[in-house]
Amino acid sequence: MERSQSIGKLSEALAKAQAAMPSAERTQTNAFFKKPDGTFYKYADLQSVRDSVIPSLTNNGLAVTQATSVGVDGAFTLRTLLIHTSGEWIASDWPLETGKPHVMLSSLTYARRACLSSIVCLASEIDDDGNLASGVKKRKLDFDPRTPPAAGLPTVAALREDLKSFRDDLSNCQSTADVDDLVAHNHDLLSAVKSRKPDWFFGNPPPNGDVPGLMDRIEARKIELRNNETNILGGG
Repeated sequence: MERSQSIGKLSEALAKAQAAMPSAERTQTNAFFKKPDGTFYKYADLQSVRDSVIPSLTNNGLAVTQATSVGVDGAFTLRTLLIHTSGEWIASDWPLETGKPHVMLSSLTYARRACLSSIVCLASEIDDDGNLASGVKKRKLDFDPRTPPAAGLPTVAALREDLKSFRDDLSNCQSTADVDDLVAHNHDLLSAVKSRKPDWFFGNPPPNGDVPGLMDRIEARKIELRNNETNILGGG
């Protein structure tokens, strides 16, 4: 994190803003992971986080900007800047994934939500004691796909056929709620893909590849539909 030489006035204003800041409403369902009781985790999307923090920040002389930049090494970075009317500021940077446009957009949306929540100390996710993070980073195959699948897991050929139908259904979704319903209905399929073919689930990131995984495709479709819904409501 970087900061201006002095942040005394910013700190005082932020303390007041945080005291008046409501919790972000967790309206979105993470249908990739279940809690121990069998229900799905909920999280606050970017719009919900903004609705929670912006009014309190504005009322206390604070503003936040989020802008991207490309470094000399080609690294794509999001900078979140919290600014006070006194000119004091604090900033944090988040490295972004590069690749196809919808993958970059999905990465950017997630980063904006996480960084905005973090810089004002807002809880937008359920604390799962780090259990989800222990698995989602895995991207390499840890088995030989030519070997028979473990008991209860479908073959790779069967997964390929089921995923083709899933992608067709995903393209036909007309709202973000439709996507959530589709993912929840196909939870067993997605779990099997994650276990048997993790590269299909998480994708192949650069430099080894540039293939979006199921998580990226689903999130990109939700972003597309959410933008469409916003344009309709706004008359655009």
